[in-house]
Amino acid sequence: MNVAVVCFGFEPSNLRKQPWRYVHELVTNLPEDGLELTVITDVDRSETAGIEIRTVEKILGATGPTSEVLTAIQREDPDVVVSLIGSTNFVRPSTIASATDKPTVGIFAGPLYSLSEILNVGLGELYRNHPYLAVHLAGSLAPDWAIRTRSAAFTHIVTLTAENKTRLRSAGVDTPISAIPPGIDEFDLKRPARPDIDAVREELNPEGVPMILYFTSPLTLRGTDTLVKAFARVRRTRPCKLVVLSRQDGGGLTRDEKYIQRLAIERSVGNSLDLVPRNLSPEGVKTYLTAADIVALPFKIVQASVPISILEAMSMGKPVVSTKTAGIPELLDDERQLVEPADLSSLTQALYSLVSRDDLRERIGVRNRDRMQGYQRWDEARVQFQGLLEEYA
Repeated sequence: MNVAVVCFGFEPSNLRKQPWRYVHELVTNLPEDGLELTVITDVDRSETAGIEIRTVEKILGATGPTSEVLTAIQREDPDVVVSLIGSTNFVRPSTIASATDKPTVGIFAGPLYSLSEILNVGLGELYRNHPYLAVHLAGSLAPDWAIRTRSAAFTHIVTLTAENKTRLRSAGVDTPISAIPPGIDEFDLKRPARPDIDAVREELNPEGVPMILYFTSPLTLRGTDTLVKAFARVRRTRPCKLVVLSRQDGGGLTRDEKYIQRLAIERSVGNSLDLVPRNLSPEGVKTYLTAADIVALPFKIVQASVPISILEAMSMGKPVVSTKTAGIPELLDDERQLVEPADLSSLTQALYSLVSRDDLRERIGVRNRDRMQGYQRWDEARVQFQGLLEEYA
């Protein structure tokens, strides 16, 4: 079976982030018996782990796929085309599926937001982070007939969540849809060494007060500003510490990091906020997670339907405070871990409850880890996906 995978931005620096992590895990690690796989992307990189890479200058134009990417698909002559798609595919006149005569499976990894959900992030975010919101805003404006028409060109659509499948069905999409959630592997469940955990705790929290951890990108679109404001309210009556483990994609403090530092100083909790701007290995991230008492990821919106960061925190047995957006409620079934996006009051209340009660933190953390013990593994997701490909090949 020959499979061509069309995925923008398929480069090493992205492969720990969503949606590229999902595509990489699901597609490039498929069992190799009789499988020939080529990734067509718009970044220049060499063959990786036995996977052939074809580079084109641009995958999508204003009206649909470029002639260059269609030529690349034609040259590969695959049995099946797999294409990473997003909500903007519903507003372009053409898709890769409609422009090729090959069976095409679309991986719809991003959420399908309504206009009200986008506007709920606030005017400040719309101004400050409009480059990140533009894609979701365009998708939210797609009428149901456009979603139905563009989806009909695909042989099959894969979503990461049941929520997205429901939203597509509500728009009248009758293309076959399979919800295949992201998985975890045994590495995700393996706890770091105790001396390493103790060293992080001693460095960040020598006082031994409850420690709240946020990790990954510091964008305020991911709720970091709401988190600092809620933390300041909790800190007025309860000793606690906030650590922002900020993934760095470049040198120096970013605009958002400076902003949340300023917020903390303005609210008199600057001394209780530690900003750690560094890129850590997966093992290093797990050490910080395990050292924390509470993980707070109060996303206003998410770029992909299922944040891997929540799965990582749950695997380490931590209570996770996040928001009712995209597929997150499918992960966190305890209402005490879910708040409304950009809602300062509900976030404050959730954090206060966990900071105040050791027993509650322990009980929720144990339940989260137990759930991850029985959660889908990446190998299981790949088996589902390969079966789908073989059906159409």
